[in-house]
Amino acid sequence: MSTSDRTSATGGPPEPPGAEGTLEPGHALGDYVIRGKLGEGGFGIVYRAEHARTGKSVAIKVIHVGQIATEELVQRFLREARTTQMIQHPGIVEVLELNSTGYLPYIVMELLEGVTLKQLIEARGALSPWETCELLLQVLAPLEAAHALRVVHRDVKPSNILLSRDGEAPRWLKLLDFGIAKLLRPEAGDLNLTSAGSRLGSSIAMAPEQLRGETVDERADIYAVGVLIFYMLAGRPPFQGAKLLEIEKQHLLKPPPRVSQFAPVSAEWDELIGRCMEKDRDRRFSSVAELREALLRLQPSPRSASSDAEFDGTGLALLASVQVGGEDEQGDAYEEAATALEFIQERVRSAGLQVTLETSELVLATSVLDLDPGKSQPSRQEVVELVTRLWTELAPWKQRAPSLRIRLCLHCDRCVVRGTQIVGGSLIDTDAWGLDEPGSGLSATAGVVAGFEDACSGELTVLERRRS
Repeated sequence: MSTSDRTSATGGPPEPPGAEGTLEPGHALGDYVIRGKLGEGGFGIVYRAEHARTGKSVAIKVIHVGQIATEELVQRFLREARTTQMIQHPGIVEVLELNSTGYLPYIVMELLEGVTLKQLIEARGALSPWETCELLLQVLAPLEAAHALRVVHRDVKPSNILLSRDGEAPRWLKLLDFGIAKLLRPEAGDLNLTSAGSRLGSSIAMAPEQLRGETVDERADIYAVGVLIFYMLAGRPPFQGAKLLEIEKQHLLKPPPRVSQFAPVSAEWDELIGRCMEKDRDRRFSSVAELREALLRLQPSPRSASSDAEFDGTGLALLASVQVGGEDEQGDAYEEAATALEFIQERVRSAGLQVTLETSELVLATSVLDLDPGKSQPSRQEVVELVTRLWTELAPWKQRAPSLRIRLCLHCDRCVVRGTQIVGGSLIDTDAWGLDEPGSGLSATAGVVAGFEDACSGELTVLERRRS
């Protein structure tokens, strides 16, 4: 064990991991100082950390302490890093360092900020066919790169897909967790870590051959992608049950339901998912390339701003209401309310939002989210920052007319788009937002701020999505 593994950033020895094998802020691990916990799975824990000298932020994955004594599990943990380094694709997390010499094996990776596909759909609901195609093509690219090196992921699922963005660039995607990946052509001397009879994966998306403990190949990932497509379009997995055994039994014996029963999509999507999820792997798509070609045939065509065609999308909406509270009949209060609404309209229009509805008491402004590459509308975070500033800018009106009830609320949901205009969908059905009775305040439903809640203003209240 090296000295750097034993000493903390302050020069003294760090406290040992807790009873559960967790590290606390301030613990040192090699050249890194732990700053907080990012997440945990059945195999390991991921922490946010900083390099002690440079201050660079990274993510560190540490194997569970209780598994260190098992050589096979340690080797599988270390092989995750080596496998990821071998693939070297921008759609896969970059491994910066691998350390197996200290008291706690760990992997240092680039720090990714974002939200998993599972979190996004839980907050916003199902995706449109357009969004599904756009994101799936990004999932298939790193998966194809892995298959080219004869690496099977074996755990493709919504929680292993991270969505983020790079400044003003469109949202990008990373395929995570190659911890149980199988090398179909292992190097000489490698341990047989995934021999026949093992069942590694997640019940929500395991191919029948995985569940039976048989040898798997790339077509096990094809099956999981079929489950993923269903989940994206329907907002739920194809098979559900109170117990994992019930779900596994359906994967083994039951054909998948038609996604068109749960989402407004064509029967062609049913056929695509059905072929991915064939029980007999010889009847599935033979490769990611073949699946991608079939997906491209279903992809909605890019639409110009002048197009009259309608398509499903996802958008943001701001509901701004200004009302005179109580029994205040003073003309000044109503005049202040009118000028406040005019100010709100001017600010949102100058920021690129479109005013979809306006009355004497409210303004509804909308924006199409930028999964459609033909759009350059504001992003979720930009709109949150805009509305937070707007709330502060409305302070003079609140001071001049204390009886005014001013409410700004943001919502993210499905919508129908014609050209660049939002013309329908649940996004502009404000009754379905789950708002309380009219009042004052700054708020957003959960899907708007998913992935950057910590960066939001303390004045912003996050509302839970109302489910029918």
